[in-house]
Amino acid sequence: TYDSDASNSTGYSGHYFQADGAEKLRINASGQLIFDADTNTHIARPAADTLAVTTGGSERVRINSQGKVLVNTTTASSAGNSQYSLFEVSGNTSGATAAGVLSIKRGVASASLSNGDTIGRLVFSGLDGGDFAFIQASVDADTTTDFPGRMMFYTCADGATSATERMRIH
Repeated sequence: TYDSDASNSTGYSGHYFQADGAEKLRINASGQLIFDADTNTHIARPAADTLAVTTGGSERVRINSQGKVLVNTTTASSAGNSQYSLFEVSGNTSGATAAGVLSIKRGVASASLSNGDTIGRLVFSGLDGGDFAFIQASVDADTTTDFPGRMMFYTCADGATSATERMRIH
């Protein structure tokens, strides 16, 4: 059901939607979409042409008016190569000023991996999907008690249609 009263039974003002007699979604006077009466988790529009997702009372993700996705920051880089990035990660779960961490994971536990299995790739390609280069991380031995890995660097030669391994770090 939908109710447009000034406040609901929990005292929240704004418009809200209910299911099974419980509030599921509220739109407050600031235009924030708040879920399950959880006042510190919401989707908001903090500025023109900008969306933000807040959990636990802290803004976690923002899509700004340039289409940049900002994680753990509200300010996009404005200098160097970072200014052209569409995706920026600031800090980590230890704190906003800690080192930025981007994790690429394979969808299985380490013990399930075998020597030579690919863990992940960072691919550099054109819009049509042609791979100019990529960096690949793979398992480098048995993973029963440790995490042996290697990184391989691939580039596509002039006249070729697929990338070839050029360097490997064990």
